[in-house]
Amino acid sequence: NKNITSNKYQSFIDTMLDELKEKGYDPYKESLEIYTTLDSARQENLENLIDKEYKFENEKLQVALTATDTHTGQIKAIYSGRYRKAGDFNLATKNYRQIGSTAKPLFDYGPGMEYNNWSTYTLFEDKEYTYSDGTAISNHDNSYMGTMTLCDALAWSRNIPALKAFQQVDNKKIYNFVTNLGIKPQSNNGRLFEAHAIGAFNGTSSYQLSSAYAAFANGGTYYKPYTIRSVKNKTTGEKKEYQPEGKKVMSDSTAFMINYCLEYNANNAFGRSLNPGTGTFAIKTGTTNFSEDDKKRKNLPANSINDLWAAAYDPDLSVSIWYGYTKIIPGYVSTNASWPRFYDFVRNAGKKLFKAGNKKFDIPNSVVKVEVEFLSNPPMLASASTPSSQKKSYYFKRGTEPTETSVKYSQLPNVTGLTANKISTNVVKLAWNAANNPSSNNENSSYGRFGYRIYKDDTFIAFTTNNNYTYTNPDYVGTYKVVTCFENLNENQSSGVNATINGNFQVTLNVSNNSSYTHTGPEIPQPSSSDVEVKLDGNTITNYTVRITITKNGSTVTNIYRSIIGVYTVKYDILYNGKVVNTINRTITIH
Repeated sequence: NKNITSNKYQSFIDTMLDELKEKGYDPYKESLEIYTTLDSARQENLENLIDKEYKFENEKLQVALTATDTHTGQIKAIYSGRYRKAGDFNLATKNYRQIGSTAKPLFDYGPGMEYNNWSTYTLFEDKEYTYSDGTAISNHDNSYMGTMTLCDALAWSRNIPALKAFQQVDNKKIYNFVTNLGIKPQSNNGRLFEAHAIGAFNGTSSYQLSSAYAAFANGGTYYKPYTIRSVKNKTTGEKKEYQPEGKKVMSDSTAFMINYCLEYNANNAFGRSLNPGTGTFAIKTGTTNFSEDDKKRKNLPANSINDLWAAAYDPDLSVSIWYGYTKIIPGYVSTNASWPRFYDFVRNAGKKLFKAGNKKFDIPNSVVKVEVEFLSNPPMLASASTPSSQKKSYYFKRGTEPTETSVKYSQLPNVTGLTANKISTNVVKLAWNAANNPSSNNENSSYGRFGYRIYKDDTFIAFTTNNNYTYTNPDYVGTYKVVTCFENLNENQSSGVNATINGNFQVTLNVSNNSSYTHTGPEIPQPSSSDVEVKLDGNTITNYTVRITITKNGSTVTNIYRSIIGVYTVKYDILYNGKVVNTINRTITIH
């Protein structure tokens, strides 16, 4: 089987020999007794899977994989290329490739949690956006998801929130964060390019990426990866132990919150298709793309992609997988259609490497889980009135969690003592006792200012933060309502308190108030709104309506007929803003 490498454990042996030479030994000239970190069962499971059991798309597809003990940095299993012979180029340790979205915890969200005190809830806006130079950035699906939490942005691998996260953290701090994890990014005098946000840089290897993610798994300590525990010179008897010292590179709160987001991914988002079902499992995938020029130059399909990555781990083991082609030629290139096969391989590798029934990630005392009202910004605690669909729990660094309870769904109290008085011609003054503001932090709240909406006859006229309001308008008569509210929020406004201003309406009949007609005379003019004239405070007005009611002997009739003898009563109701403000009557006698 040409799939099988030249020797058992060849990938591990070659990696170990390179490390041995770095330490100054020459195994071809010295008699050495070497103790390694190899987990032979895992290594054999991995080699059997790739060399014998798994059916790849074709013979040119390559795989590199590194499995690292999260607590020590020891390499437990490694695979450095299919059809490997001793001394071949090591695809696990030397194949530096762009890492795509597996960069997001390293360059974006991890630093934001570490230095900006972000939580798993921190909100980002996924909408049309550009790099600082104006170049457009898009998501993998060319769509937008709007406002979303950090956890969702990471789990659903949105590029736009990732870039925004990168831009919001001190660039030098990001550089320090990733270099402390063994990653060597490109930089301009220590300054990272924005493309790092989505993994577009000179890249790293499976060997390095596995150890970087191990620091999340173990609570924030980085261990340089290694394969040699000790070396004994059999000639001199000299023995040296090699156990790299761990370096604390991030807080346990940052490490845990990244673990939480990537475990959420493994159970609820993209990672579900890669989950081996071994228990606690966290994962981040990544893809790198060809430029349009590369596709044209190399005659590649439009949906071609370059590298596929997975960084998967549990509390004890970190596994990094690269899947792709070392040489790109037509017919041998990954495409978007490669994802299901890649997912399947990752899932199968996970079953071979991760141990079932593993423990949970430790929840440090430095974080606290809080139930917040979803999409409140800044975050607020859910209230008893918050709908259950809007209550969600997130992790915060202890001391940065929200303490103010949302009032969005808790009805505000009404004002008391509302008075409405006409103070001069066409001027009304409203005054009231202020209502209690339940939101002590409303100046920074998305709710806007706390205050009052003023309505006249159910039509909005103003918002004020004062406990009085002066309204000037010839049309001042009516019912005023004061509603307690936040300026940008409707859900919790109070029911409102009313006060009415009744103007002095005078009604004059333009016709006789007591008319007589004979049943044989001319036609009788029917009552109409032109029969009356209305004044408000002595000023003639026209913005009123007249409701006319005609009765005869106590019964309502629609018209007055000269042929029907009797006494008719005509009632004119004057309506102003829909309300009766005055009434006048007249009689018409037919004889």
